Amino acid sequence: MNNALYVGLSRQMTLKRQMDVIANNLANSDTVGFKVASLMLREDVQQAAPKPGLQPAEKITFVHDTGVSIDYTQGALKQTGGTYDLGLRGDGFFQVQTANGNRLTRDGRFTLNAQSQLVDVAGNLVLGSGGQPIRIE
Repeated sequence: MNNALYVGLSRQMTLKRQMDVIANNLANSDTVGFKVASLMLREDVQQAAPKPGLQPAEKITFVHDTGVSIDYTQGALKQTGGTYDLGLRGDGFFQVQTANGNRLTRDGRFTLNAQSQLVDVAGNLVLGSGGQPIRIE
C-alpha cells in the first residue's frame, strides 16, 4: 500500500477517536461532577526504506493517539438546597461502595437511606475516611 495512504489512514483513525471523545464530552456536559477529556496525540516519524540505487526516501510522519487526559480543575460550585448535598473544593473525591467495589466520584448529591446512612443518587453507601459507611443521627 502507498505510504500516503498509511499516513492518511493514521490521521483518519485519530480524527475518529477525537470525535468519540468530543461526543462523550457533549453527552455528559450536564452530568454532575463530569470532567472534560482531551485526546493526546503524538507524531511517529519513520524513515521509508530506500529503493536500490535511489536517494534515501523522505521521512513519513504518522499520527497516533496515546490516550485521553482528564481535566481535573475545579468546576463551579452551586447551591442545591439539598440537606445532605456536598461539594468539593480543590482536589479529592467521595468514595462510594458499589456492587462492583469501591468507586470514586465528585458527585455530591447525597440523601439518607432507611438506616440513616449517607447514600448517592444510585443508593450506594458513601464511605468515610476509615472506609466505613457514614451514618447521620
